Amino acid sequence: MALVIGDFNCYVNQRDSSKEYGDILRINEILESYGLHSIYHQQTGEAFGQESTYTYFHHFHEEDPYFLDYAYTNVEGSTIRLYPWDKDMSDHIGMEVII
Repeated sequence: MALVIGDFNCYVNQRDSSKEYGDILRINEILESYGLHSIYHQQTGEAFGQESTYTYFHHFHEEDPYFLDYAYTNVEGSTIRLYPWDKDMSDHIGMEVII
């Protein structure tokens, strides 16, 4: 079993992405080559860059949201729960992964 989770700090069409690793689509390709999948994207069926929720609000600004936090695993049937944003706690939302 493997679990990779955290703030990847990259997104689709990121302007300042590195040439070697690119944006989250390239990172996703690399992780999938190791048999890992994004739990959120598998669970929701949403495409990368088309997420219906956000995981980060830049500098605590609700009008500047991004989907930056990811959980990858090779365990089928894993689920993820994203909690409502609590701007008094963090600029990221809470995330729970159930394996």
